Amino acid sequence: MKLISLHALVLFVEHGDIISAAKAANLQPSRIRYQLRLLEDNLCAPLIKKYRGKCLPTPLGREIYGKAVRTLAMWGAILEDSRRGNSTPTGQSADLLPGEVFGDSAE
Repeated sequence: MKLISLHALVLFVEHGDIISAAKAANLQPSRIRYQLRLLEDNLCAPLIKKYRGKCLPTPLGREIYGKAVRTLAMWGAILEDSRRGNSTPTGQSADLLPGEVFGDSAE
């Protein structure tokens, strides 16, 4: 699984369709479709269904969307920390990591 696949799902859910998602990301719609298919293949479950001519997220797609938003936010925090040259992460996910990983012994 790649972060770009999660990003494609987030774009799709937030923009309501593949064409709008692709425009928002300055990508071809086929690229969004491909990434969504890869994500579905990795999860072995459909994330999008067609209903009355429209593509909609499945219940699992909506659940994965929430997790994808959080995952992408954590990755963004990691990138920010690395660009600032921080040796210890300070982003919103930093408190999820054990202190001993960074040499902070609580003993």
